[in-house]
Amino acid sequence: MSRVALSRVLNGKAGISPDLALRLEEAGVGTARLWVNLQANYDLWVAMQHKQPAVRALQKVPA
Repeated sequence: MSRVALSRVLNGKAGISPDLALRLEEAGVGTARLWVNLQANYDLWVAMQHKQPAVRALQKVPA
């Protein structure tokens, strides 16, 4: 991983990719699944900070 790429992650300018999560696991810094879940939780939190468009419930199609 380049210094620039690592700097972007550490400074919150880039997320944890699955590849980086695997590298962190290989380095003994938690599990890849932990890192991917942390990133997914953060991404969801960011999305929840913005107003989402209205969604209509799906309707069942008669058989």
